[in-house]
Amino acid sequence: MTLIAEDGDHVWMRIVNPELTLDWLLSSHTGLGVEVALLDSGVNPGHPALFATISRTLVAGSFRNGHVLIHDVPLEQAKDECGHGTAAAGLITGIAPAARIVSIQILNGNRTCSRQILNAALHWAVDQGIRLIYVGVSTRSEASAAEIKRVCELAYRRNSILVAPLENSGQMSYPAAFPSVIGVDCGTFESVYDIQYRNGSGVEYVAHGMRIPAPTSSGDTVRVSGTSFASANVTGLIALLLEAFPGISVFEVKTILKAISKNVDGETKLVETGTSTNGGATHGKIP
Repeated sequence: MTLIAEDGDHVWMRIVNPELTLDWLLSSHTGLGVEVALLDSGVNPGHPALFATISRTLVAGSFRNGHVLIHDVPLEQAKDECGHGTAAAGLITGIAPAARIVSIQILNGNRTCSRQILNAALHWAVDQGIRLIYVGVSTRSEASAAEIKRVCELAYRRNSILVAPLENSGQMSYPAAFPSVIGVDCGTFESVYDIQYRNGSGVEYVAHGMRIPAPTSSGDTVRVSGTSFASANVTGLIALLLEAFPGISVFEVKTILKAISKNVDGETKLVETGTSTNGGATHGKIP
């Protein structure tokens, strides 16, 4: 069924089955059978919130003959020095508890990485056939963006779904702003499941990312804020979609996210927009 929706001067066709609702998605799916590659600071697999959700841990960072090496690390030796990846993993599996996380540590102790390391980790995840990839880094460098864009477009052609945060400053950043990526900004909503679609913006989606309870690398739970955590919530929702529709494309995911967003039907639960972070957990940067 095709529906016409109007919002002021904007008119669009809804091409999604109206029975595909957020309530149906949440009540019928858990992310079963879905792998999520987490490109971030690593994880603490021993946290109770992540018990049995981490299937593999790897580190990308050392170089040999000009190539980035990516190697497995035993779960008991995996670490997360800043807690960012652990928090993101906890939020993803909080929405999709049956999804499995493949953690690829790309950030160093200063919470930075090179574009070469990010590109190598993206290539690895795509080559492994992992459909859903969370990217916990951003850059405003045009030189870095040009190289990263090529890998993101490769992922798009291979039907891998990339989710990435806008910079917490609100400035346009990459890979979030690439059309091949699902970019996410941060807002305050009533629920972690709520999304707002932003027509005409370089980063089209706004999700709940303010003061959300999340696991820490030390084993505790804290409230975190920022675009990374809004992106993690969207990643969790996409994991549910992948369980329901394993062959779904990036374009179809974007269409469904728009269809279930709170403002498509003229109603929004967005309380405020704006980017923030809880001091110690800002997402990674690429110079």
